[in-house]
Amino acid sequence: MYAAKKSTRNAWVGLNSKTNGRGDDLFASIIEQTQTLIQCDELEMVTSISEHDLVDWGST
Repeated sequence: MYAAKKSTRNAWVGLNSKTNGRGDDLFASIIEQTQTLIQCDELEMVTSISEHDLVDWGST
């Protein structure tokens, strides 16, 4: 993921799954629906960027 690089300099972004119900397609779901999963509280974003809304997920 290039979310930190696209957003600002000297930053990092991490993701933690908050659900185990997706099984084998978890990786694909994260890649394709990152913002949606964060908004639905199925994925937790941890970042050094102070304003989380400024994280640029690109095309996701």
